[in-house]
Amino acid sequence: MTRHELERAVSETTGDDLAVIHQRGFELIDLSPPLADDELLDLYLDWDALHLSVAGCGNG
Repeated sequence: MTRHELERAVSETTGDDLAVIHQRGFELIDLSPPLADDELLDLYLDWDALHLSVAGCGNG
């Protein structure tokens, strides 16, 4: 759902003008729990190690 779609839905539900809803700043929130430290490590990329492994691929 885009912000505009949300604002339109709120406007239709409340009967308020779309401009009023836009001014109030409605937005979607993420209710999923934050990532744990070990989950963040899964997203980490060691560019130096990657560079060394790629550079070492041609040396066979």
